[in-house]
Amino acid sequence: MGARNPKGVYSSSIEAYNQKEVFGASIGAWNSKEGSMQPSITLPSLYRFIEDVSIRLGCSIIPLSGKRPSQGFAYTKYQRQGTTQADLQRWFSGSDYASYGILCGPASQGLLVLDFDSDSAYTDFAALFSHLPPTYTVKTRRGYHVYLRTTAAVSTRKIPGGDLLARGSLVVGAGSIVNEHCYTVAVDTAIHKLTDSEYAALQQWMKSSDISGSHPTAANTQSQDMARLITSYQTSAKIQGRNNALYRTSLAAARRGIDQSKAQNALIPLHVIMPANGPHAPESARERQQEAQDTIASAYRRTQTHTARIERVTTGAGLPNGIRETLLQQQNSTITARLLDALLLEGWQKDRRFTTSEAVETAAAYGIGRSSVLDVLSRRLSIMNGLRLFERSTTSSDSHNNKTPVREGDNRRFNSPNKTFVLRGRAVNVYRFPSLDHVQRVCGVADANIGSYDALSADDLRTERTYRLALHRALIARAQPELSYQWHAARLNVSHRSIFRYNASLGVVVTPVIAYEPLTWAMLNQPQNWPAVQKNAQSRTLTPGSWLQAEGQRYPAIRGLAAHLLAHKPTAVLCRQQPSRFALTPRTHECIWRRLDGTAADWYGGLHDDPMQQKSFSLIANNKSQTIEEPSPSYDALLQAIHAQNLRPDDLTAIKGIGSWRAERLNAVGITQYRQLAQADPARLVGLSQMGEGMSARLVAFWMAQAQALISRQVAPHDLKGWSFADWKVCQMEAARIGAARHGLKAKLAAEFRDKGWLKYQPELPRDFLQLIENLLI
Repeated sequence: MGARNPKGVYSSSIEAYNQKEVFGASIGAWNSKEGSMQPSITLPSLYRFIEDVSIRLGCSIIPLSGKRPSQGFAYTKYQRQGTTQADLQRWFSGSDYASYGILCGPASQGLLVLDFDSDSAYTDFAALFSHLPPTYTVKTRRGYHVYLRTTAAVSTRKIPGGDLLARGSLVVGAGSIVNEHCYTVAVDTAIHKLTDSEYAALQQWMKSSDISGSHPTAANTQSQDMARLITSYQTSAKIQGRNNALYRTSLAAARRGIDQSKAQNALIPLHVIMPANGPHAPESARERQQEAQDTIASAYRRTQTHTARIERVTTGAGLPNGIRETLLQQQNSTITARLLDALLLEGWQKDRRFTTSEAVETAAAYGIGRSSVLDVLSRRLSIMNGLRLFERSTTSSDSHNNKTPVREGDNRRFNSPNKTFVLRGRAVNVYRFPSLDHVQRVCGVADANIGSYDALSADDLRTERTYRLALHRALIARAQPELSYQWHAARLNVSHRSIFRYNASLGVVVTPVIAYEPLTWAMLNQPQNWPAVQKNAQSRTLTPGSWLQAEGQRYPAIRGLAAHLLAHKPTAVLCRQQPSRFALTPRTHECIWRRLDGTAADWYGGLHDDPMQQKSFSLIANNKSQTIEEPSPSYDALLQAIHAQNLRPDDLTAIKGIGSWRAERLNAVGITQYRQLAQADPARLVGLSQMGEGMSARLVAFWMAQAQALISRQVAPHDLKGWSFADWKVCQMEAARIGAARHGLKAKLAAEFRDKGWLKYQPELPRDFLQLIENLLI
């Protein structure tokens, strides 16, 4: 059920429903009849739909009359034994059933359904449990049904925003039609089976409904809202971490109108005493209090900014960038975006009424013609996603805006009985200027994608080219982006060649970004490092986007060449071309070198420089104990010093299990440093006959773990004396059992890790297991 990418599974499923995307073809087409939706569903297709759901989801199905079983239908026995395919064929083949029910509980393999009464309750749940994987979900008339499975004994009960349906209950299945409404599939995937920890978190969340004893209503007081938020914080802090939980809870409090001081008084004491959800550096109570104050204040600022942004339509404000980009991409034209920007620059505000002639006259000053204005108001560009951008009404010429009085010479006749003037001729089309909220809804832009505001001038709106050029210039000036030409082209709905021309017109400085990583023997066996080899027009071997570089020379990224360079050039690196950086400032360097694993800061140099040597030089320059006799040494002298610093061997005998004899053998095969050992190929070391008897891949892994700990400076060389291969091996075996262990066994394993001191081996442990160990230590 978790969120994915910018929007996640839940938000995308809601959009799919809004667009009336119904699961499969069995629901049939919808026909409009007197304002209601009538299904053209056929009973055989309903039977095939039911059969597919029963087999794929493994649920027991019974026929319904509306939302309930037919009178006299004995379905209690099926709650114990389930239903068969023969039962389904007997009930639904040749019958007139239009709905069916799914039995919860053991009859459907431990099925439980969360029945949310509103979209907001469902989205709140989805945000709180965003870490859960997707599960089968059905859209109902008012909310959603979320299907889950568990081995625990669950009873039907109230939950925040709805009900939990379990043993003894049934739920209307997707494809059913009840009171002219069709239940549709929102998330079409398998039913997720809850783990023990997930079910425990779900239980804690369900307890929050006991505070109010009923569903939330408009009459609930702020104190009741705050009580529910406190419970939500206590539950989500154990799942998402206390800082994330505090921020989300503060956002919810701000949106419900709770005063910031009340939220601070309620949440700060809880945050101070709430334990960390995993390893965390020690903090004082004062530090935790300040952290909570800053987090709550940030959440309230965001809420205020969001509200102001949605309602913002003031003089010179302009459109948000997210709406501009959507209009360019969906309409394949700049006309609508330019017209809206022009009218906003003129100070037009939401709900302002205007005629076609007023819009044409205003737009003409910005280079937008009459035909283009009509396209946006009433022709091909006036509707997006089934919604009209400018609302229109037909009225007389004196009925809009200021109600212009009748003047002498007007084409009107005097109606003597009523003493009023009556319009002669055609009626006038009057439009209403939309709010940003309405424009956002028409374009289908989510709040997260609304973007920032880039101010444009009147000259920027003159033509399509100047408009796109202005948006490109504003983005580069604001962000100096590192994005591909294809991304920029898709944003403005132009070709990538146009981006080259825009850069030339604006004087954009494009700086290449090269990602690199030191070449190791282990990388030879990783296929993703070696792209397909191509030939150019001169029959030269190329690997576009990737290459090997050593001592200023470039080579194709070919595995055989990499092995040769490893044996002869220890500073060789594998390079990959990244999206270039765009900027409007003068160039100060030829390219940007960036290490892939993030262990080194970006540095700026030439395209043919050696990144490993440049990094070593920075280390020498920053070492206070390092002195250079010459105040300005030559470049060759610096390279020699760098080379000597980079090749200085580490003491491999500090690693438990490697003596002087094995250290000599490792040095002989080119492993002289801890980083080389940490990246070695275990199979290669085990196969070396000169390493002696008793060698195994597990022993080499033990050495590599120690080398990695030394590289990351988590331990000192003398600390490795307390390491034991036998203990380390058992620790790894026990750590592998944690994922499938139940709570009781996890508690025993946590005590074992604590008592035997296995945490010094830094094994990879789940967060909840670390919390158990922390509780035992306290």
